Amino acid sequence: MDVPPALHDLEVRVRHLLAQTGFGDDLAEADDDHGMRVYPDPAGGLRVVWRRPASGLTLDGTASYPGIHAMVREAVISVLTGAGHRVEHTDGVVRVLA
Repeated sequence: MDVPPALHDLEVRVRHLLAQTGFGDDLAEADDDHGMRVYPDPAGGLRVVWRRPASGLTLDGTASYPGIHAMVREAVISVLTGAGHRVEHTDGVVRVLA
């Protein structure tokens, strides 16, 4: 997928910010199915998703330890908004608006 330069720049800034605050997505290029993910949203902006390890936890973030998933999501939202990014949260998806 071709990413417009402005969206690419936003993605680089968001990834850097999250890495600085301990929410890095260094697994994003791996085939692993867990970790922080930042990627372009087809509806515009970026999606930021935290997927937990499959061993012992669910991947959809709802069945096992939902409170922990909610706290991580809120912490990520706090970091992003604190840095001046516009953020939407709907249906468990955090979107950073371009």
